[in-house]
Amino acid sequence: MMSSHPNVYVLMAVYNGERWLAQQVQSVLDQVGVSVWLYISVDLSTDGSFDYCRDLAARHEHVEVLPYGASFGSATTNFSRLISEVDVSKADFVAFCDQDDVWNPDKLLRSVNTLLERSCSAVSSDVVAFWSDGRQNRIVKSQPQRKFDYVLEAAGPGSTYVVDAKVWSVYRQWLHDRIDMELPPHDWVLYAFCRIYGYEWFIMPESTVRYRQHDANVLGANLGFRGRLLRMASIRNGEFRQDVARLSKLFGSDFPIETSRYSLLKHWPHLRRKRVEAIVFSLLCLAFW
Repeated sequence: MMSSHPNVYVLMAVYNGERWLAQQVQSVLDQVGVSVWLYISVDLSTDGSFDYCRDLAARHEHVEVLPYGASFGSATTNFSRLISEVDVSKADFVAFCDQDDVWNPDKLLRSVNTLLERSCSAVSSDVVAFWSDGRQNRIVKSQPQRKFDYVLEAAGPGSTYVVDAKVWSVYRQWLHDRIDMELPPHDWVLYAFCRIYGYEWFIMPESTVRYRQHDANVLGANLGFRGRLLRMASIRNGEFRQDVARLSKLFGSDFPIETSRYSLLKHWPHLRRKRVEAIVFSLLCLAFW
């Protein structure tokens, strides 16, 4: 039986994140209503990230840092290492964590309560993007899910994900069997796995995370016209098409549609949660896919 304070295992990937770590880590350890266990993997860094994390683990029994010294080269590979190496057998729920965000104090509790109330397998949420100059912008990811939205997009920033530990264990084994394959972004893969294999996913229409924007973001908020330009560039240069192909290859015959131009255009209304984005993608696909 789950205790009144369920165990949530939080997996954090770090790379040259020293300037943000203290605020993010504190927001994770200060979560209310749950028992947090923080596992950190530090990609070979040129700042003091590892020293900070090592000292943190020495002071907190609920913090563990995985062995240091490897260069993973991407957040996806670093998170894959965490998924593979962290034993979640005593966890009730598992969450991803980025190094530079700030979690709302009840982020995990609200997510866990939603999982239990809806009897679903995974949840994510909207976020509030924020900049160092004080600007903020709500990013809505909770539009109604489409039949094949996972073919082109994740459920939102991975830092909002919380997953039932039993489902996580199934996913962990599935990914282990494919660990040598090239992977698209880790949060996208997990969302696709749950959707394809029938594990219910709910996107909460509320923000649980403050999503920091800075010049070292791998993806960032990509809002408005600038965001569309970046998406256009990723399609034109083949980068996005390559990730879609990788996703399809991971799932093999379980993947629901072909990733050819014709097939994507045929299914365009079902490929993005936000209708305007589905239309924009269709036009880009027609021109550049």
